[in-house]
Amino acid sequence: MLYLYPSNKTANLATVLAEIMRADPLADPFESDIILTQSHGMGVWLNQQISANQGVSCMIDSMMPGAFLWSLMDKLDITGEEDGTGAVEQNSVQHFEKSNLRWEIFRQLPDLIERDEFQPVRQYIQALVARESRSESEQTELSPAILFQVSELLADNFDAYQNYRPDWIDAWEQGGFIDNDKNFGSGINKESDEAWQRSLWLNLYPGIPVDQRHHRSAQLQSLTRHLAQSSVGKAALPKRLFIFGLAAIPPQWLPLFLALGKHIDIHFLFQNPSRAYWADIVSEKNALKEQMKVEQSAVIGNEGGAIGQVEDRHPLLASLGQLGKNYLAELYQYDEESGLTEFDADFYTENDAHSALCLLKNDLLHGQINAHEFDSDDESIRFASCHSKLRELESLRDYLLSAFDKDSSLSSKDVIVMAPDIQSYGPLVHAVFGEPIKNKAGQTQRIQYGISDHALSFEQPLLESLIKVLSFDQSRLGVDEFLELMSVEAVRSRFEMDDAQLECLQHLVGSLNVRWGLSEKHRDQVSGGEQTGSNNTWLQGIQRALKSYLLGDMPALKVEQDFVPISLRTRESQDLVGMLASIIDLIEDCMSVLSGKQPTMIWINRVQAIWQQWFDLNIVDESVQRLIDRALDSCREQVMLTQFDQTIPFSIIRGILQTELDKEKVSQRFLAGRMNFCNLMPMRTVPFRLVCLLGMNEGEYPRHDLNQSFDLIAQYPKRRGDRSRRFDDRYMFLEAILAAQDRLYISYQGKHAKDNSERFPSVLVSELQDALVRTFTDGSEQSEEQFLNALSLEHRLQPFHRSYFESTSETPSFSNLWRSLYLESADQIAPIILDEAAEQIDMFSTPQTSDVNVDASPEPSASRFIAQIKDAGHCTLRDWEQAFASPLLHYYRTQLGLTKTYAEEVVEAIEPFDLFGLDAYKVAQELAPFWLHDRAEDEARKQKELALLGRLPQGLVAELKLDSLKSSYGNFIERIAKASCDAEASKVIPYSFELTLPENLTGSSMQGDVFLAPETAIDVRFGKYCHKWIFGAWAKHVAWNAHVHSGNDVSKNKASAENNPTSLPLKTTNIWRKGQIVFPALTAEQAGTYLSELVQCLVQFSNSPLPFLPEQAYKLAFAYFDSSEKAYNECELGNESALVWNRLGELSEDTELGKFIPEPDEYVLMQQILRHAPVKKSRSKKKDDDSDIAANDDVERITVEEDR
Repeated sequence: MLYLYPSNKTANLATVLAEIMRADPLADPFESDIILTQSHGMGVWLNQQISANQGVSCMIDSMMPGAFLWSLMDKLDITGEEDGTGAVEQNSVQHFEKSNLRWEIFRQLPDLIERDEFQPVRQYIQALVARESRSESEQTELSPAILFQVSELLADNFDAYQNYRPDWIDAWEQGGFIDNDKNFGSGINKESDEAWQRSLWLNLYPGIPVDQRHHRSAQLQSLTRHLAQSSVGKAALPKRLFIFGLAAIPPQWLPLFLALGKHIDIHFLFQNPSRAYWADIVSEKNALKEQMKVEQSAVIGNEGGAIGQVEDRHPLLASLGQLGKNYLAELYQYDEESGLTEFDADFYTENDAHSALCLLKNDLLHGQINAHEFDSDDESIRFASCHSKLRELESLRDYLLSAFDKDSSLSSKDVIVMAPDIQSYGPLVHAVFGEPIKNKAGQTQRIQYGISDHALSFEQPLLESLIKVLSFDQSRLGVDEFLELMSVEAVRSRFEMDDAQLECLQHLVGSLNVRWGLSEKHRDQVSGGEQTGSNNTWLQGIQRALKSYLLGDMPALKVEQDFVPISLRTRESQDLVGMLASIIDLIEDCMSVLSGKQPTMIWINRVQAIWQQWFDLNIVDESVQRLIDRALDSCREQVMLTQFDQTIPFSIIRGILQTELDKEKVSQRFLAGRMNFCNLMPMRTVPFRLVCLLGMNEGEYPRHDLNQSFDLIAQYPKRRGDRSRRFDDRYMFLEAILAAQDRLYISYQGKHAKDNSERFPSVLVSELQDALVRTFTDGSEQSEEQFLNALSLEHRLQPFHRSYFESTSETPSFSNLWRSLYLESADQIAPIILDEAAEQIDMFSTPQTSDVNVDASPEPSASRFIAQIKDAGHCTLRDWEQAFASPLLHYYRTQLGLTKTYAEEVVEAIEPFDLFGLDAYKVAQELAPFWLHDRAEDEARKQKELALLGRLPQGLVAELKLDSLKSSYGNFIERIAKASCDAEASKVIPYSFELTLPENLTGSSMQGDVFLAPETAIDVRFGKYCHKWIFGAWAKHVAWNAHVHSGNDVSKNKASAENNPTSLPLKTTNIWRKGQIVFPALTAEQAGTYLSELVQCLVQFSNSPLPFLPEQAYKLAFAYFDSSEKAYNECELGNESALVWNRLGELSEDTELGKFIPEPDEYVLMQQILRHAPVKKSRSKKKDDDSDIAANDDVERITVEEDR
């Protein structure tokens, strides 16, 4: 007999199962009880529950239902009984498994596709070929890879027909059709999908007669008929059978279990959320549709009939429980005469707690919504809206730590975190939950967690590396891909390369300027083009390296022999070239052996050889080795079973191998005594005190059904028991609600991370919220909003927002790192923060105001920069110039010890198609000397060298881009030539000088170089903008004028006497790409006064930050802006100085600082420039007592030229 045990709680079912085992133990102590479960995790949990109930759990076999049925067929020898042919029929079962069936379809399809009835699939394949083809000639050929993909899709369809439409298979094999009106061929519709699929099915395995096929559908029917007989060998049957927690069952399995129940007791335990029968419940949406149909058909007497069916029913059962409804209807269509009975006991229990979660589950138990009062302190249900997956995990961690802090009985093993695709969260989980946490005692702790259900390749990158090696024929062979492959330990070990050599290899490849492509031929093959050129290819790079090794660094060979050598002076670098050459040779060999078409067995053997050639198997993990061996053996067995002997391209084998490797999941960690991150999958939802759901986003969950256009199950009316991914996901969501014992946490991305625009949660979340609103509110809009706000957590974009660290925060952050930003004193800084952070905190907690007066600052005594100058007795002109160019950055760099950090240089994997940005800047710098002096021959030689180095585009594009680049620098070159009076290079000389500094730096000197033309000092910059350096250039100009007026003896200069100018120019011409600014000559009095003022200013802003933004100051002085605010508003916020100032305002306690606009003309250097600014740019200070800096026609003016 088959006994039903329904309950709303899985824990109750586990107790019932344990009690049955206790009350009626098996007679043979060495015989195992068999429990059928739908997942490995459920079997682990059930064993734990049995052990807790009985003290021990042993002699229990947890099996999947399908595995049990096949083992039962073997024990009963169903195939032998049917036909007496033993092994042949057993093999025919395996022939029709989809992994084997695809090979037979692939063999038959090319011949069958030319038949008339195959026109639909022929058009489908041609459309795929046209989409993948690069040329019209390829569109006429049937791609073997596409044919195999279609074969796999058809194998999936036939597998589904065997499970859910066995009557169709029977009809086809008996000469009929699905539709009875088309029997025996008289009504064949040759354009229908059924006609060609029927023909394909009947033509499979011509060596096996149709009436002797023992595929799964036939085997299950034979097993059912066999069990229906009274004379069944009881020795082959288990003494009893437990079926636990199946959420769904294929339609043909239930009659089979009923037949088995005539011989043994079967205990069928399943979860049912409601005590009331609800298989006939109708959702509000469907009820409304039915009502509209009734009204449209003018049926009298049915007012509100359809709607009335749902008025008293719980909406979540109707909307989320479609799978459960079908399941219940399938079970309860049988009675005791059929061999099914429900055990006479009530296993349903209400939840005693009065939290919102428990009241919701109690309402589900009764099948209807009841009004309840909501407790504002209730935390049993939470909805969290975040901006990204990373923020979802960061917010979850803080929520869990808060829950652990409030409930000491809650531990990590009581928590489960599920997502539709946990693998997409995998790296972020390690980044967030791998960070140590400090408890109240200052001890470092971590939340113990494990990740299940992700591919083994997630933990073993070696598998991905193997696929990359096998994909060389289709890969671009970019330098980034190559270096990533070389960084794999097993690959490095195979070539006996250590970490130091890998770093040297990266530098070698960079110096060779390799980008992508093995050779020009390989490039043409991958890109589909012609004559793509050999520049920046591996072959060109290796040839250049080998020539450098053989010929050395010989300048005579440079360019003239179409060869630019690299330096290979050490034995190590020469060995590295040999190692690189051998690796490239091996890559070329791999491409060669993986090209063309070969029999499958040859491909498998070649894969094994490549695996041994590229990886050191001595350090490869055994699990990886076993997985690869198992994947290759599986492919070999499939080919041998189906006797497939055709030649195929390697891309098919590579696709099969990758699929086999991706199928291997890491799931053994489930319920291992720590918090679990896993996929949201059927019956994974065993009871947990805290259930967390991530990624509940609209469009991502529930997932959509992806049916092929020729799927007959999708074309014909649905049947009870049909599986739907969308219905499965809905029911899993309902199961997750039922699995949560104390708390339910649901997270989704409610805001866009880029623009903060609104995003919507999954419709399932909205339906749950609607049900809760109807349960706990009076229906008014105000009460609904208040209620949802109480349940919802709206998280900020960044984890360091101030609201997370306030004492009243609803979602406090437990991050030691960010908490230090908001501590009141440096003494409270957490131990994890470095001591230098205290200086940053002090700076931000003492905001600058608009009343800061640079000249009135007290004498500083703690400036590191000034102390260093005094200790050394000198400073460089370069340091002097950089300090005045950006005082804020100077303060951060010298006083706080902060430096700019640059991301690790990314190796470029694309050859240059254009000249722009930094590449154009560098090329212009190298060609500018030839442009200036019109040395066309040298310019052509340099261009050829750049082309040989792979730094230019190819062919005519390079010529056009170089001409355009030269034209864009035309005014720049003309200004340089004019400033130098068209002098030869020898007349523009570097001049070294030393200047004694006054005021606070008495006793120290400044040393530096300037470039002098006959009439002016010249300062040339290649950048587009001058505001980043122009104020430093003024400070340099003042120092130079002060030196000239000091009367130092020219003969003491380091330059040779013959190159020393007889008179030193006082003005300075500053030239950049878009213009020039000429600083006038200063008088001795001006130079001395300005220098003293600048020294005092340097001392002041070296000790405290000066609110000076160079871009704003430049626009105010030279760009026709008459107010600081207008100039500030025109600044680009991306400017680094502006970013520093804005962040200072955001983090300050003073709310007025964020609105503060700095006044550049309060800066001494700016005042000096304004005295000499062009007449129409001169402006006086606002204060009356500063009239001394008003426009004065007696001073020489700065002249400005800018390209517009």
